[in-house]
Amino acid sequence: PLSSHLAHWDFYEGFAADGYEYGPAFQGIEQVWHEQDEALAEVVMPEAVEEEAASHHFHPALLDACLQTVRAAMERDRVRKAKGHLWLPVSLDGWILHEPPDHRFFVHARIVERREDHLVADLECLSSEGRVIAVIRGFGLAKVAQGNAASRDEPLYERRWISCEHETAGPDPDQFPKTVLLLAD
Repeated sequence: PLSSHLAHWDFYEGFAADGYEYGPAFQGIEQVWHEQDEALAEVVMPEAVEEEAASHHFHPALLDACLQTVRAAMERDRVRKAKGHLWLPVSLDGWILHEPPDHRFFVHARIVERREDHLVADLECLSSEGRVIAVIRGFGLAKVAQGNAASRDEPLYERRWISCEHETAGPDPDQFPKTVLLLAD
């Protein structure tokens, strides 16, 4: 069971203490339950993006909130040991959007691979009714020294697009759960 709980302000105060600064548009996590390697977050669309959200299938600020859920899945000791370092996104294996999110939805994050300086997580975005609305596979994070992240002359990333055939039939529907049961106090 996910017995540890953080409310919105506690979650983002922890981010700030670790060197991350998020403006109001990128503070979409309302609350999160977590344990080592797993977290469940309730995401609520920030007021700052409500007007423009209709022009996106999945607003970037909401996607960022989904990815922030991985931080809660990292046990607190590992996050504290990373003082002076930032965990930055470096890879994404796949993304499937089944339907646009509502104003409020849930994200389940699970760390599937971990090394001292690299983590990989899988995420499912769930409607309030428990329908899977999006699946994110292979979200990779790398630990980078804070000074290096802020003062590098060369970029941390290189844009590289890999062309692939578009599957019109979509993924195998039996590959992903259709309904998920959420229990909370």
